[in-house]
Amino acid sequence: MKKIWVDGSGNTKPSAICKVIETKNHDGDGIELIISPKRWTNNEAEYRALISGFLESGDAIIYTDSKLVEGQMNEGWKINDEKLKHLHNAAIDARVIALGEKNVEWIPRE
Repeated sequence: MKKIWVDGSGNTKPSAICKVIETKNHDGDGIELIISPKRWTNNEAEYRALISGFLESGDAIIYTDSKLVEGQMNEGWKINDEKLKHLHNAAIDARVIALGEKNVEWIPRE
C-alpha cells in the first residue's frame, strides 16, 4: 500500500501544495510541488493537496498535518466556510472515483 504525505502552504502569494509518494518497493517514489499564482488560505491549500493525493491510483494511506481537514473528512466536523465546503465535496468526489482504498490519517506537524 502506498504512503502519501500531503501539505499545503497558503496565506502567501504564490501558494503551494506538495505531495510525497512512497511505495512499498520504493519504485515510483516522487515529490510533486504545485505552485499557484493565486492566494489560498492554509486550509484551502491543504484540501487541494489532499485532492491531489486522492488522484493517485491504487490503495493508499494519505497523511496530513491538518487536523481540521482530517476531522472534516473522517469525523464529520462542521464546515462553515463556503470555499472549504466546495473543496471538501471535491475531495469526497476524488476519493470515490479514485481506484482503490484511500484512508486519511492525521500526523502531528513535528
